[in-house]
Amino acid sequence: MIHEVKTSVNTYSRLATPFYKNCLFLILNTVFLSGRVIGMKCIFCGFEEDLEEHHLIPKCRHKRYRKKRFSSEELKQTILICDICHDQIHTLITETDMALRYNTEEKLKEHPDVKRWVEWIKRKRA
Repeated sequence: MIHEVKTSVNTYSRLATPFYKNCLFLILNTVFLSGRVIGMKCIFCGFEEDLEEHHLIPKCRHKRYRKKRFSSEELKQTILICDICHDQIHTLITETDMALRYNTEEKLKEHPDVKRWVEWIKRKRA
């Protein structure tokens, strides 16, 4: 059985040209990563396109906080938000504050400036 899998993978590798491999890669990324295709929305504004992962504890702080404060599971936690909300959150909150005070979805939503932003962007996108 394992030999059959290896054979089919090798056959695929020989038959697929780089062009088709790139097409397959693009299709898979569109299907699995695009929020519009899999029906996911930004948790702040509800927008369905241009979704990005936001690390609740910024990646630039991982090395500093790995041993002191957070487990590896906590460091890996992300939320899905649109690119505009993502940029705005990073503009409103410093990375240190994000790591120490606003490191959950609920706490992030309770930040006064984020609340104001969400109300504004929802009106604009309605």
